[in-house]
Amino acid sequence: MTRFVPIVALVAFASCLAGGSSALATNDEVLSFGYNNLDGSFNSSSSLFTASDDSGSSGQVLRIVPVTGDANFLGTAGDAGFPGLAAFDLSLNLTDITSTSANSTGTITFTDINGDSLTGDVTGLWNEFVGGITAGTFQGEITNFVSVDISGDNTFDGNTGSGFSTLFDAGFPFSGAVLSLEFGNWFTDGGGVPTDFSNATTSATGVVVPEPATLALLGLGSLAFAAKRRKK
Repeated sequence: MTRFVPIVALVAFASCLAGGSSALATNDEVLSFGYNNLDGSFNSSSSLFTASDDSGSSGQVLRIVPVTGDANFLGTAGDAGFPGLAAFDLSLNLTDITSTSANSTGTITFTDINGDSLTGDVTGLWNEFVGGITAGTFQGEITNFVSVDISGDNTFDGNTGSGFSTLFDAGFPFSGAVLSLEFGNWFTDGGGVPTDFSNATTSATGVVVPEPATLALLGLGSLAFAAKRRKK
């Protein structure tokens, strides 16, 4: 089985599409995902952070090589989220919460319009970023990443795009997918006390990459994150 390893790099998804594709071309299977304008919420009593799609959300999951395909999702006005059975769901339990960092474990699930899903376990670290704006950023690993094919069609389909096959030579589960999150808030008040919030605009990006492309993406992701911050 192909070994999948973690890539700890923010905005790695964007860097793959912008200039990292040549680094991926020699590898067998690659999935990338990016979801924007998700609804992020934090319950301080349970220390639970959640993010889900709403009417303003958008998302894309790509199978880059060797059989390319894309599944695109877009929320519409008047709907609670993505059309059909499509959804994005993230649930993270936070521990060791301070005014600048927190640990997290939980689950992530992308669901297509037919109810089929890609899902895995998440472990990682939150950090507060202060630089013109205050933002929470998360870098973590997705393990036990599997496809749940309820419809039996062995594809992952968006409300637009070609869709793609979920049959991979390496086979599920994959371990080593990376997840990066960003939202314009933090989990504590000025005194370091955990505080509830909701409707925090959240983005989620990530990649599933067999080595040896990991080192190349690590550098690209770091550069993309720095460039993004300079533009804000």
